[in-house]
Amino acid sequence: MQTWWGRYICLRGILLLQRAVVARESRIFRDRKVFSDDFVPEDLPARQAHVEKVEESLGEALYGEPPVDLFLYGPPGTGKTACIKLVISRLEAAARASGAPVRVDYVNCGWVRTGYRVMSRLCKSFDPTIPSVGLPFDELYEMYISLLSEHKCIQIVVLDELDNLVMRSGDDLLYSLVRINGDLNGLASVTLVGVSNSLTFMEKLGPKITSALNPITVRFAPYRASELREILYQRVELGFQPGAVDPEVVPYLAAFVAQESGDARKAIQLLRVAGEYAEQSRSGVVKLEHVRRARDQFERDEYFDLISALPIQRKAVLASVAIAFKYRDRHGRPAHTGLIYEIYKKICEKNKLDPLSMRSIRRVLKYFASLGLLEIDLVHLEGGGSAFAVLEMSPPPDEVLKILQNGDLVLS
Repeated sequence: MQTWWGRYICLRGILLLQRAVVARESRIFRDRKVFSDDFVPEDLPARQAHVEKVEESLGEALYGEPPVDLFLYGPPGTGKTACIKLVISRLEAAARASGAPVRVDYVNCGWVRTGYRVMSRLCKSFDPTIPSVGLPFDELYEMYISLLSEHKCIQIVVLDELDNLVMRSGDDLLYSLVRINGDLNGLASVTLVGVSNSLTFMEKLGPKITSALNPITVRFAPYRASELREILYQRVELGFQPGAVDPEVVPYLAAFVAQESGDARKAIQLLRVAGEYAEQSRSGVVKLEHVRRARDQFERDEYFDLISALPIQRKAVLASVAIAFKYRDRHGRPAHTGLIYEIYKKICEKNKLDPLSMRSIRRVLKYFASLGLLEIDLVHLEGGGSAFAVLEMSPPPDEVLKILQNGDLVLS
């Protein structure tokens, strides 16, 4: 039986441990959520002009005017999602204050992966009792029209990562949304806001959509070093204790990321990981050595876990792509699905795998593109027909093959 003294010693030890943890954390971080991908600051450094353009367009809804469709595009980490989230949060607050009949639905198509599920989600935002599955798409569409008409609202539908949705499940949903205002007969309206990493996404849409869709476009370029410095200084002020970051860190990190990609998300995460390294080493200050450690760790781990966790058939396809891509660089032959499939069948033979069909290979390539491992495009072949061609690989093919060779796939 534990005595009161024993309980006191135990409790005192717990309190001292808690104080030590808090004290150690407080030496570096003030607020860790500042470094989360979901965090949106009250103002966006280097993107004020973009915010104002989007606000000006969508703000028409507050005066009863359906806004023109919008399309935000640019490489990953350039502020597209943060910009639209900031604007819609302000818009929703203004609509609540004024009583304007404005509704906003934000859908991340990286998570909601089919057009059916997007339409289901839009309906459920009005009526949560609507089943998530089981209804035909046409019935969901009619239900959506009925709900919009009943509420007599201006609805703004934000589809983030729209290019991935169209690549995975086609453009039927997009076609439904661009023609829906004609079916609403003025009782309500839908404004579409598409967010895409692809600079050529609009060019790949079919004529039935492009003829009906004439959006305002807002381009987001990669951040320059000076802009990344603004962003990082803001996160330092919000997320770190005063004096916890060496003055050399932000300029170094901004210059490095600007040269590599201009991706603010990566710069912020590198800063966070550098802070964690400083914390682990019991340093009171984040220094360049911690940033370099974070950078090295990112380069090793960015794709390792993703590629290592792939099923063996997908590893075989990815290895085939990497080999075809290297062959392209040496011989100038495009890394298209024909060459990839030739190499893939040889890898299957070495690993005693039953080859997938060419159609399945195309689906796997689309999947890799949605993960950011590949950039693919549909090309027309000289002898007729078409094929997917791999334009870029990330990481480079040699690194992909190195990861795969350390796993369960036989390549040589």
